[in-house]
Amino acid sequence: MQKTLSMWAVLLGVLGVTQAHAEPILDLPEVSESSIPYVHYGGTAPAEGSVVLFTVDEGKEIIITLASSDPGLTLKSGSTVLIPSWMTESGIVNSVAGGRAHVRVTAGTTVSMHNDRGMVIGYYVQGYHVVPGSPYRSFTAKCPEECTSPDHTVFTADADRPFLLQTTAVSGSCDVYIDDALTIPHTSQAAWIGKANRGMLQGLATLVVPAGSSVKLVPGSCDYYFDGKYLSP
Repeated sequence: MQKTLSMWAVLLGVLGVTQAHAEPILDLPEVSESSIPYVHYGGTAPAEGSVVLFTVDEGKEIIITLASSDPGLTLKSGSTVLIPSWMTESGIVNSVAGGRAHVRVTAGTTVSMHNDRGMVIGYYVQGYHVVPGSPYRSFTAKCPEECTSPDHTVFTADADRPFLLQTTAVSGSCDVYIDDALTIPHTSQAAWIGKANRGMLQGLATLVVPAGSSVKLVPGSCDYYFDGKYLSP
């Protein structure tokens, strides 16, 4: 019996080593040095006004994982949109409203909640602190005002590491390309915000963008929100 158990122990040890090397690892810091890294912000945004949520302390970053309001509100850093209102609407099942987003906010950045409607709207936002250099990135734009035609480059991955897209949300009939390869046809409706039950909209995508490659929208006429993280092979 002892010999049999020893053989199983050796076998499980080998399998454990094999499994550990099968997963990609994060290239940059993931966990805060703080013992309790979690933060949350709740309140109301005045009609046709805004409210400051927080300013990130020096030596830290905040990863926003959830932002919910109904109707939706917009999170901004100055004039830059971090999360569009259509991703914070609590009635839509997406990664932001569902708590699966990863929106990186760097040290010294002030984040505000903006309300362009003629009534007071409540909101709730949560996330956590990390040390500087987290792997998460997010990209959003209102198009065609902020995009080019006939195509628009959403982002280009760093030359030395791949990027894992986890949320892909597109507002209209635009195809998603990686470089010159059609990757998400608009007819699949895999990333269309009108189909809220789609996994890619919910933050469940595992779409790898090779190092140095670009994600593009063709045509460049759709609002979009993308997020994900850098990986090391």
